[in-house]
Amino acid sequence: MTFLSTAVFALFAMLQLPGSALTGRVVDATNMPVPGVTVRVVGSGVSRTVVTDRAGRFSVPGLADGSYAVTVSLSGFRTQALSARVDASAPQELMVTMRTGILIEVLWIVPTPADAYRRADAIAHLRIDGTRRSGACGDAVVVTSQHDASVVRVFKGRLPAEIQLNQEAAGGCIEAGQWHEGLERPYRMGEEYVIFLTKRLDGWGRLAGPSLAFRVRGELADLGAFAGVKGSVRLDELGALLDRLSR
Repeated sequence: MTFLSTAVFALFAMLQLPGSALTGRVVDATNMPVPGVTVRVVGSGVSRTVVTDRAGRFSVPGLADGSYAVTVSLSGFRTQALSARVDASAPQELMVTMRTGILIEVLWIVPTPADAYRRADAIAHLRIDGTRRSGACGDAVVVTSQHDASVVRVFKGRLPAEIQLNQEAAGGCIEAGQWHEGLERPYRMGEEYVIFLTKRLDGWGRLAGPSLAFRVRGELADLGAFAGVKGSVRLDELGALLDRLSR
């Protein structure tokens, strides 16, 4: 074997990925495959990232036998941290079931004021008359609070005098030793809000967006910086502002 062919063979050997592959499949709670999931594998001096295919499958080749930390993530689902062992003599497929993420992860996608007005099924000034918690860790959302609310004034849409308002991820809970946070400030009995509402099969919920629930104190609604308005405005001024957004 010539020096050149020996060198080429050595280079080729260096370029080969040694060891075994970590393979797996990612599904949702209904056992349907989840494509586009980012899978990061770290351990034994390597760090590799792959994405699941249309069948929810992934493969990370060239791993030496040993233990690896695996992180599985996709927007809208809870990020999972797992451990896996690669053993060339006993290859196994890693099965991962994705769980729906808590709503707080998507609440910060804030629509523009005019878009929020168009998307809302109703906009109303409500008083919280009663509140109770239902649901638990492991549900589609972490915790659901249900509120009985009186409708004080309607700015858009049609609402009965009393409604039930569902607030997802209102609170927190512990699951598998991990604390899941919900909304920072759930609605409380006796408080009043102007809320952008969306209709659901089991009641009414708030349209997603942290700026779309204004606390009412007397005749003033605290808008934050909604629609370029800073601080508080009178409720009749808020009605005029919402009317302008509808045009």
